[in-house]
Amino acid sequence: MLKHIIYHFVESPLKVVAGIQNQVTTEQEAATFECQLSKPKCNVKWYKNGQEIKPSDKHQVQVEGDKYKMTIVRCRKEDLGKYTVKCGGVESSAQLTVKSKEIVRSSENCNSVMMEALYCILHIKNFHML
Repeated sequence: MLKHIIYHFVESPLKVVAGIQNQVTTEQEAATFECQLSKPKCNVKWYKNGQEIKPSDKHQVQVEGDKYKMTIVRCRKEDLGKYTVKCGGVESSAQLTVKSKEIVRSSENCNSVMMEALYCILHIKNFHML
């Protein structure tokens, strides 16, 4: 008697292994969101505040095996918001915060500028007294 064995392979469902994390960056700096899915070569899509992002010089997308990255180059205040990566019914979201660049002056530089200003004021007053 001959028996037939039938194999039925069930593919495991796609899962987010490591979701994207909140990012904080400074204006003109880059920010990178990275996630890991349970399968490589997925057709992921990236979104900002619900609007799909197309890969560009500003939004650079990379795939390395089961890791998916999107880098936002030269961040500006307009880039802050909620970013989401979606694929096959699963998704992960995180916030991007963009801080203003601070201008830092050394006290030595400030003292020099203040001395020049004071000199100019005294010089002008003396000129008017003549």
